[in-house]
Amino acid sequence: MVQRRNKIGRVKQKIQYDKNTKLVTFSEGDYIYLKEMTVGVGKSKKFRSKWRGPYLITRRFSDFNYQIQIKPGKCTTFNVNRMKKCHRLPGKVKDIKKKASVTPERDFRR
Repeated sequence: MVQRRNKIGRVKQKIQYDKNTKLVTFSEGDYIYLKEMTVGVGKSKKFRSKWRGPYLITRRFSDFNYQIQIKPGKCTTFNVNRMKKCHRLPGKVKDIKKKASVTPERDFRR
């Protein structure tokens, strides 16, 4: 009797979980942001950025595990639940920052 109720409970929980989830897939060559899960001792979580990157996906092992190039020559495997798609390429981000920093000087002392 207990095993039957336990099985019914698991089925109900799976149905509820599947209502709010969707499968996110990436392909090789995509750029992603990686969620920072830990904060060092003595550092404030409040002022830290939660996302690091963008990083390049070098290999896909399954729908859930991907190999990410952290540095040139260093690759590490991460789960998809720590990834977010990067919609701007890294080279274009640098160009935008350069354009934003070139603003005409104004005299605000009036």
